[in-house]
Amino acid sequence: MRLSELLKSALSSIWSRKVRSFLTSLGVIIGVFAVSALLSVGQASINKMNENMSDLNADIIEVNIFNNEKKIKLSEIDKIAEMDAVKNAAPSIETNTEITKGENKASAKMIATTKDLYAVKDYKLNRGRFIGDIDVNSQLKSVVLGLTTCLEMFGTTDVIGEEVYISGTKYTIIGVLDEMKSSFMSNPNKQIYIPITTGQVYYSLGNISAISIMPKDGMNEKANEAIKNFLSKKYSSKNDYYVSSDENIQDFIQESNKTMMALLGGIGGISLLVSGIGIMNIMLVSVRERTKEIGIRKAVGAKRRDILTQFLIEAMSLSLFGGMMGLLVTILTSELLGSAIDLTIVLEPWIVLLSTLFSLVVGVVFGLYPAVKASALRPVEALHYE
Repeated sequence: MRLSELLKSALSSIWSRKVRSFLTSLGVIIGVFAVSALLSVGQASINKMNENMSDLNADIIEVNIFNNEKKIKLSEIDKIAEMDAVKNAAPSIETNTEITKGENKASAKMIATTKDLYAVKDYKLNRGRFIGDIDVNSQLKSVVLGLTTCLEMFGTTDVIGEEVYISGTKYTIIGVLDEMKSSFMSNPNKQIYIPITTGQVYYSLGNISAISIMPKDGMNEKANEAIKNFLSKKYSSKNDYYVSSDENIQDFIQESNKTMMALLGGIGGISLLVSGIGIMNIMLVSVRERTKEIGIRKAVGAKRRDILTQFLIEAMSLSLFGGMMGLLVTILTSELLGSAIDLTIVLEPWIVLLSTLFSLVVGVVFGLYPAVKASALRPVEALHYE
């Protein structure tokens, strides 16, 4: 028989059992929806994370100090900054605080630092200036506000010279940072900056807890190695400090993304596996119901491969229909799902292709056994089947 005739016969058989065919495809619809929806959510999460990661400077090396006994001095920060492979080095001490102006209050992360942080982090100013040498050397009560904190307090950025209270101590605003994108690591718009010496004297912030380092162009590895050598001489244990870079973080996140996508795809794949078993069961029932029909077709000249092809086409058609409907459900619900989890969900072409391929594979794999069983029936036994 020609393929067109087999296709017409298979579709006619499916149409004659519309309700059962739909219920059979329902498992595939749910399975494909699960696969495509989970992968789309995973891809949207990755896109959001990559967008945040793009705001990070991959060249920056971050050092965290955990040893409170051996503190790093500002003079040692200067030595790090003078290394051949280092362009800038900025110390910092962080703590959470409250900033007030009259009845207005705002919570913020306070960072005690030096002028070098501005260059290392590539900050931009909306108004005024950043922390300078005069602020650090004279332990001045100067503060630079992040944009969000500034607007929460004053509703405007025209605040240079205004006085605010930070944990009860009066400070003069010397600058306001321009708006910057926040990342999963920090939100510069909600931070405030004071001279590091002021933080140590007035808040007993103690030792320098972090150093942000900008290597010279093309000298990341050399700078990384020099910093580790410096720290290994100062501290006896590697547990006393940790050296990382945004590039390391990006690599780690990329690997985590791959694992997450594989896990989500696997979870959706299980539901497709279950739907495939449902297709096989229904096709086996169909073979039993149509045993006499198969016998008649074989008696009038239908070959084994014709019967095999027809049943395979039926299984693949049910599975493909379920796949298309599953993708349609994903498209219709993507906006609702995205708004619920605050992500922009787009059904990527590769997800459509993968889901369609999965549904076809399910049809072939789980439709093969019933098709083989149907094609193997002997005409005489099939004609006498009751």
